Amino acid sequence: MKILMIFPLLLTLFSGLKGRATTPPFTSITISPFYNKGESTIVVETRSNNLRFLVFIQNDVYMNVSVCEDTITKAGTYIYKYDNSYTRNKNMVFIRYYTDTIPTTDTQHFSRNILRGGYEFIEDNKNLISDSDLVIVKSDGSFSTRKITHSFIGFDGLYIPSFYHKIDLADFQIFLARNDLSFFNCNPSLVITNYNNIFEDIEGANETATFYLKLKKQISGYSFQLRDDLYVNQETLRLSSTPKEGYVKTKHIYLPVNEMQNQDKYECYFSFQEFGIDKDLVLHNFELRALRNLFGDCQNSKYCIARRGK
Repeated sequence: MKILMIFPLLLTLFSGLKGRATTPPFTSITISPFYNKGESTIVVETRSNNLRFLVFIQNDVYMNVSVCEDTITKAGTYIYKYDNSYTRNKNMVFIRYYTDTIPTTDTQHFSRNILRGGYEFIEDNKNLISDSDLVIVKSDGSFSTRKITHSFIGFDGLYIPSFYHKIDLADFQIFLARNDLSFFNCNPSLVITNYNNIFEDIEGANETATFYLKLKKQISGYSFQLRDDLYVNQETLRLSSTPKEGYVKTKHIYLPVNEMQNQDKYECYFSFQEFGIDKDLVLHNFELRALRNLFGDCQNSKYCIARRGK
């Protein structure tokens, strides 16, 4: 009887120890490229409630310097930034980690050499795939690499606004896989030809007017919104960088009411500096092809109400 009682107890004990020993220390640790300036991104996904990790860098000047470290006490996804202050042209990286059940362990070493951006163009909504890779460190200490695919909506070279005079920045969107969203960033702007000096009240306007933008997070990507305050005259639809009488704050870019007949003169392009993990300068040119309003003022609409003379 005593043997029968002890045997199930031993099975339970060994089963519990086995379960604890096979629990992975983390799901993945993903690291973006390193740069000669700016920040790199490190994303840790873990189910452990007691993970200690350190990211070490080695190069011709620094040997085993920790550039990112933390103790995680709750399962989840954590995002860290490394300012590249220890980065050189060529670098080797490894991760040291331990938990309450796993002793101190070093992952395989992998290279993270400095990346320098180039030029890219968005044409006809075609996907843009990164030239460089993310490094994904696995729970067994090995690693793999992955490129990032960017998908576009509204970047087909011809923009037809929903309202005759308005450029709605939400019509332009960039989509990425869910686990790549944390690694995306850029400095966006929209540049439009200042034909007939229609943007004379926009700060810095000369031959062109530049509207600085910022990213707006969506469920699976980003759209855009104005970075700086912008005001529009409610009657003429002229824009101003500063508040004026008769102007209201707006989140859209407008072309003046009396200038739409010249819409073929407006050259427009997006400029995305420091785009994605490649840190490229990405450009997209497009034409404005506004269709006349169905109903509105007589100059810009198919149907309008005109007052008859007496």
